[in-house]
Amino acid sequence: MMGKAPDGGKRSKQARLAATTAKYSNMLLAEGADDRSIAFPEQLERSHLDFTLASLRALDRYLDRVRIRQDGLEGYIHLNTVVAVACYLGEVIRRGTPAGECQWVRAANVAADGANTGVHLGDFADVVLAVRGSVRPLRLTRVVARYVSSKRYREPTYEFAAAAINRICTSAASARA
Repeated sequence: MMGKAPDGGKRSKQARLAATTAKYSNMLLAEGADDRSIAFPEQLERSHLDFTLASLRALDRYLDRVRIRQDGLEGYIHLNTVVAVACYLGEVIRRGTPAGECQWVRAANVAADGANTGVHLGDFADVVLAVRGSVRPLRLTRVVARYVSSKRYREPTYEFAAAAINRICTSAASARA
């Protein structure tokens, strides 16, 4: 009989969460998903998506097109689009920072709906990117939902990620000094 892992099962929870976020970000790459998984997949320049900061420029162009045409989106496609973009954005940030500085976690006490987003994020509302040494995780689904749903909110993913990566790298360097 196998005993419980010394870490209390955290590693398996973390592995499942990483697999889930990978599944959603891969929707943008059309890996393991059909073309009905996200909104307007023909508008996405998938050949530019390589998990680099520069790839977010293509993602921003896609999101601008989604914003314009969002009125006709079905609920689950809208949700999949928001979550897939949030997961991809988080992976770009995670990969653009020193190893171990960011990880996917589930935050406690997060409402599934936000008055600011207008999107029911369901089971994915509490998935955030935790940053070592910070008490405020990056709530990327909210950022993306707000960007896609609002006519006034204009913080493209590229600018958001560049600022986040810079903050995280600066903080990590200060902590090591």
